[in-house]
Amino acid sequence: MREHFLLDTGPLQEFFVLRYQAESNRRWPDQTFQFHALLTPLDQEDFRRFVEANRGHLGTSSGVVMEMHRFLRGAEDRCHSQQTQQDLRRRFWGLVCATFREVGIAEHAVPVVDVAEQVLVDLGPVDAGLLELAKRSVKHIGRLVVLTADRRLLELCLQHEVPAEYVSDRLEKFRKTG
Repeated sequence: MREHFLLDTGPLQEFFVLRYQAESNRRWPDQTFQFHALLTPLDQEDFRRFVEANRGHLGTSSGVVMEMHRFLRGAEDRCHSQQTQQDLRRRFWGLVCATFREVGIAEHAVPVVDVAEQVLVDLGPVDAGLLELAKRSVKHIGRLVVLTADRRLLELCLQHEVPAEYVSDRLEKFRKTG
């Protein structure tokens, strides 16, 4: 049975920062930004290849998309002009929408009232929603893995018997097989 993957904010956000930089020939406006999930050029290239190799088998939550929006707003604050802000916003969201369509990344919403209150308190709405989405999806999809760089989310997924891995570990497996 083919695996499906739910992508957490970190790897997805970093993927789009890299795409933006490559396609615009510009640095990311927020010079304080640091990679946490895709640390090396090899990781960055292999994650791009991983996304391509798993067309139609990737998903995320609306909460993750909202976190990317908040991240983008922080980068916009570092831009020197309104025109630069608008260009950044247009390019970034254009890349997100085009990639979601081309690669078939499914976006799903989980109402906050459907999330266990203690999980919501412990993780916040984005990670709690991703965990709930994973729990629901496993029932319908079969083999599903949450990919993250977040230790707390990984541990909670495993406590709830939801398969989860660090992105770096999945990339190591991908290098050996793909």
